Amino acid sequence: MYFVPRMLLQLSKSYSPELIVHPVLEESYSVGDRDKDHISRRVVAEVDKWMERFDCLVVGPGLGRDPFLLDCVSEIIKQARQASIPIIIDGDGLFLVTDNLGLVSGYPLAILTPNVNEYKRLVQKVLNCEVNDQDAHGQLLSLAKTDWRSHHLTERNV
Repeated sequence: MYFVPRMLLQLSKSYSPELIVHPVLEESYSVGDRDKDHISRRVVAEVDKWMERFDCLVVGPGLGRDPFLLDCVSEIIKQARQASIPIIIDGDGLFLVTDNLGLVSGYPLAILTPNVNEYKRLVQKVLNCEVNDQDAHGQLLSLAKTDWRSHHLTERNV
C-alpha cells in the first residue's frame, strides 16, 4: 500500500498494477498557509485509518524534502510508534530522521538503511564528529548505543 501526493497517482499506479495507491499526501505548493493545520490533520488521519493493517511502515524512497510533507510524515511516524509498528527508514526518510532524531531514538522497531553519504550525515548529527575510517567500528557501536537500530551499517560502507 502506497501513500503518495495526488500528482504522483498515475505514475505510481503505472509502475505496477498490483500496487494499492492512496493519493492522500500533500505538498507545500498545494496548501495555503491558513489550511496547513487542517490538511495536515486530515492527511495523518487518513493514513492512521490504515495503520492497524500495516505489518510495517516504510518511509523515504521517493519522499522528497518538501517541508509540509515532511511534517505530515513526522506525525505518521509518531502514530506508527504509538501502535508499535516496525518502521524502515531509507532515502529522504533518513534526511527527515537526521533532522528530527526523536522520531526514532529509543524505538527498537526502527530500522535505518543509510548509504555511505546518509551514514556520514548520521554520524555528524548524532556523534557530533566526522566519519573516521580508523574508528569506523567504534563509531558504528556509538550509533548503536544511542538507541539507533541500523541495517547495512558495516565497516565496508564507511
